Amino acid sequence: MTKAKIPLIIVCVLTALTVIFIFSRSIPDKVDSDKESSRVVELFELVFGKGNVNAKFVRKLAHFTEFAALGAELSVLLWVLRKKSFQAYLNVTFTASAVALCDETIQIFSGRGPQVQDVWLDISGAVFGIALLLGIRAIVDSVSKKKNG
Repeated sequence: MTKAKIPLIIVCVLTALTVIFIFSRSIPDKVDSDKESSRVVELFELVFGKGNVNAKFVRKLAHFTEFAALGAELSVLLWVLRKKSFQAYLNVTFTASAVALCDETIQIFSGRGPQVQDVWLDISGAVFGIALLLGIRAIVDSVSKKKNG
């Protein structure tokens, strides 16, 4: 294995682990999912004070955040592969969208109701992560160009 392939392997493994994490959050039934959400709300209440945290907001924030991470990882994948085309970014956006659809589909089988609004929220999170890394990439490229001539 060449040194050049190590970053690619790392990004692929991290991305796969993120997808596994996302899917694993959809497998528990409603009761177990609500218990898990309650624990997270309790942690937020330690920081923001009891009664200042909306459980529904925390759940939606979790959707957005996990897909923002996925979008960022997919963007890093393009960076490692040295892909900059519009098509490449369209492909990773489609990939994140497919993960969002599969994630909500899993919830059908776990007895939880899938929600179209969650798919849109997931896609929004992914697009945010992709755009954030695209912006960072543009800044790094700009600094590199100035530095190199």
